[in-house]
Amino acid sequence: MTQTNNSFSERFVVGPEEEGIRLDVFCASRIDGLSRNQIQKHNAEGRILVDSVSRPDRYTVKSGETVRMSIPPPAEGPAEPIPQDIPLNV
Repeated sequence: MTQTNNSFSERFVVGPEEEGIRLDVFCASRIDGLSRNQIQKHNAEGRILVDSVSRPDRYTVKSGETVRMSIPPPAEGPAEPIPQDIPLNV
């Protein structure tokens, strides 16, 4: 795994026992800390490639294919909500 500034680039080769698994399920099983929903978002943004081609989440991986993931660092911002002064009429 290549990691810089909390981003990472990872390459996986699909094994025979993994053939037929959906792409999003395959990726979520390989990366701890990323949900399937997060994987789907990254895939929609073109950050997951199968043999250098973008594929839909429902794509079923085949033995010998290379899956490359390039995930950027999380967006900078406050970790907690910022209170706002909102006038209320009760």
